[in-house]
Amino acid sequence: MDKKEYEYIDLASHRQEMRLVHLLPGAWQDRVSCTLEVVTLNDKPRYETLSYVWGDTTGTSPIFLEGCSFPVTHNLQSALRRLRHTNEERVMWVDQLCINQLNDNEKTQQVMLMPAIYSNCQEAFCWLAELDARDKEFVVGEREPEPEPGRHYGGGTIKSAFNLLSLIASGDHMSELSCFQFTKPSSLHIKPDFAPAFQGLRRIVEQPYWDRIWTIQEQILPPKATITFGPYTLPLEVLIAAGESILLHHWQTCCALAVDSLGLEERVTLQQVFFKTTIMGNILSGYNKSQNILIEVLQTARNKNATDSRDKVFGVLGLVNNWLTTTPILPDYTLTDIEVFAQVTVNWITNRRDLFILTGNMLRRPHIPSWIQDWAPAATFEGTEYHHETGWNALYWKYSASLTKGARSKLLSNSELQLEGIFVDKVSRVALQMVTNDWNDAKFFIDSWEEFVDISNNSEREYVGGGKFYDAFWRTLAGNLFWTGVKTSNLIDAYRKAVPEDRRVFGLLREQIRLAKPQQHVLSDETAGFEKVLPVTARYRTLFVTQKGYLGIGTTGIKEGDDVYIFYGGNIPFITRSKEETGDLCSTETTHKRCELIGDCYLHGVMEGELMKEPEEDTDSVILC
Repeated sequence: MDKKEYEYIDLASHRQEMRLVHLLPGAWQDRVSCTLEVVTLNDKPRYETLSYVWGDTTGTSPIFLEGCSFPVTHNLQSALRRLRHTNEERVMWVDQLCINQLNDNEKTQQVMLMPAIYSNCQEAFCWLAELDARDKEFVVGEREPEPEPGRHYGGGTIKSAFNLLSLIASGDHMSELSCFQFTKPSSLHIKPDFAPAFQGLRRIVEQPYWDRIWTIQEQILPPKATITFGPYTLPLEVLIAAGESILLHHWQTCCALAVDSLGLEERVTLQQVFFKTTIMGNILSGYNKSQNILIEVLQTARNKNATDSRDKVFGVLGLVNNWLTTTPILPDYTLTDIEVFAQVTVNWITNRRDLFILTGNMLRRPHIPSWIQDWAPAATFEGTEYHHETGWNALYWKYSASLTKGARSKLLSNSELQLEGIFVDKVSRVALQMVTNDWNDAKFFIDSWEEFVDISNNSEREYVGGGKFYDAFWRTLAGNLFWTGVKTSNLIDAYRKAVPEDRRVFGLLREQIRLAKPQQHVLSDETAGFEKVLPVTARYRTLFVTQKGYLGIGTTGIKEGDDVYIFYGGNIPFITRSKEETGDLCSTETTHKRCELIGDCYLHGVMEGELMKEPEEDTDSVILC
């Protein structure tokens, strides 16, 4: 049956042509065999889609494609073998087979079609992995039995894990779920019969599938999506509901103390269910409401990976259904990653006259200009915690440092952006970065920050931005915000501006942190207003003091001598570093100051536009490069 190497025939992009795979029937041990059919979306063909990770592309397994031996990744071969019917064909769209991967023009055209391809399929199968020796259901060399009906929680680890997710998705309090033993005061334990289910759940959340950028649209756009692990399946909406239930009962504090009493492995597993599903759930919610904005989708999906860094942008374009006043971006594989990322940044700033795109962790590879967000895979920057950055970015809209003045920007070249704004001050001293895993860790850093500003001797002195110094200190750590606990679909609506009465709660929090034990992630209901704030405003960030005495907290990498600016169009201040100091000059000849953008910050006393009341002649122009 082996013939020469298969050769693709070009598609007619103007007719919205695409290929479909006919997965031929076969027994479990038979080699996978497929044929291809060229169709047009205009004819509304019936087909299913496969969502999966390619896996290691250096190792392949052969299948038959149109009678030719065709190499595919091991994971795809496993998925096709599992999904193949015994007695009838299965018609599917599978990117590795349906797109000529050696033709960049075709890839561009087909990627543009992918939102329509997934939206018009009958069902998407989200393939996690095949069973292996770790799973009790594993049988060597033959098709494993289909799952038995009913809600049985024993047996194999994957089957019981899917049933466990259905149980959690019910929305009941953690103490009311049959998988837990609840003993007062607020202590949870896993029932022995459910231990295999938690082992399987850990296997599920550890699969690389959840970390791939393309899988988000492949899950959200189809009318129906099914999670598949070996022979076992679970509706995607059940998984999302389980994540929402964990969020509701843990984050909203009613079950926080109980969950915190679980063993470390079980607690981390439940948190991973939330982390893996919250990205999908948030984007799905925005998509259903036609509220998905490109920048917010990119930041929400910041931790996702892609083999090609350009796909960090192209892979989410189909999920954007609110372009505001910006021009829609189209996938184009003839562009470099710098050109793609610059297009995103310039598109936002010039059309929205806002600098939200410049916020967050500005870590980047050396060839990326400092003002361009490097959307490269998260693994590029080892140790970066992007899910904490996402929370801080959302709080951008709680401030108005530049009042309502829109961005004044000018693109000088592909690597240089000119902005106008107000110079605030220079950084004079920088404290340790707060890197914590629990409240016990936080004790050391808050102690060191208090010593850094000599809080014991400075508490009652006047602060440069108004009020007492101690009030400026605790408000800086909290970003001058307090979490209300109000249930809301919008994260920022659950926060309000801090008031004088919150000082007592912060003092109580401070005392409880001093008594915190290792691995303690929850303190008390009374201090929740700050417990839900500090991990967002202070964790993985750095306290600093300016020459005039302003207190600030900002992104990693701030150094003594850095400048603080409020640029027009920015709700929060930004930290820059002179290029003359680094010896790395921009290419444009100009008298304007050349700077590297270090990141954003909270600077107490300037966040509500206090400095924007100064005369316009004090405006500075800065070139970011």
